[in-house]
Amino acid sequence: MAAGFRRRGDAPTGVRVRVLADDGAQVWDSGAVADPAAVSVRYRGPALRPRTRYRWTVAVTGAAGESSREESWFETGMLNPSAWSAAWITHDPSVQDVVDAPEEGELALADHGLQPAVRLRKAFEAAAAPAAARLYVTARGLYEMRLNGARVGDAELAPGWTDYRDRVDYQVYDVTGMLRTGANVLAATVADGWWSGFVGFDERRSGAHYGTFPQLLAELHLVHADGSTDVVATGGDWQSARSPVRYADLLMGECHDLRRETPGWDLPSGGRDGAGWRPAWVAAADRSGSRPRSRRRSAPSGSCRRGRSPGSPATGSWSTSGRTSPDASGSPRAG
Repeated sequence: MAAGFRRRGDAPTGVRVRVLADDGAQVWDSGAVADPAAVSVRYRGPALRPRTRYRWTVAVTGAAGESSREESWFETGMLNPSAWSAAWITHDPSVQDVVDAPEEGELALADHGLQPAVRLRKAFEAAAAPAAARLYVTARGLYEMRLNGARVGDAELAPGWTDYRDRVDYQVYDVTGMLRTGANVLAATVADGWWSGFVGFDERRSGAHYGTFPQLLAELHLVHADGSTDVVATGGDWQSARSPVRYADLLMGECHDLRRETPGWDLPSGGRDGAGWRPAWVAAADRSGSRPRSRRRSAPSGSCRRGRSPGSPATGSWSTSGRTSPDASGSPRAG
């Protein structure tokens, strides 16, 4: 950015920000902002569209009239609850077998069992590889997403801790390169996490602070070369099954029973009838009161990152306060 300035350390005397549609049409122009102390320029243009890529440029001017310009891009997230078509789903809790917690020793718990993690999957067809594909996903609890047998993203304990009474964080993954022509499968494993697991050390209320079983909300948006779109959203047409992870709790630990493992469950051939799969249970479809909040383009707070894998996420969240502002991928600022 400083390439156009004559001396190192010169401070800009003005700045101008422009937002453009992906086809180059201008969406908003800040005009010249003559404020040497400015560290940002607030977007004041027309409402941005959800799930849309925009380009933006920033130009700065020096004291002697010299200028420098840079360009980048951003994508908006869901932006408001009405942009979602997915429903919260899980395994039918009436057929979940609860694993008893330890009854002796320091981990003894008298009144709360541990439940298996849940597997969920949806098979779908793609007539051709999409030009772009984005996966929007969150959980009441913790999730791990898979697409055609490969893990999506590299964050552990996603979507991270939140006070579910106020907001729910969600992540956005670029999964364009993970889809194939023909049969595809989007799959997930969800576990209790902070939603329905053990949190804190208060013996009067040791677990299930927000809910009683974990749930998933996800939408996969495929954009084709001709501009048409397809959406794969969580709902009653998904399949669910008991996971070989007998329980996975932040305080009580994890038990993975390899005898129950079913290789290929996250591939197109893995969901045949008779393999323990049932229709997913729709827990809730109401997303009223949820709004995106501003978050930096990074791993969500409260999550741990491991080795790199396809689909690095951008992060947004819903707030139940009723206030709204563009999410991490939708709020251009210069500075």
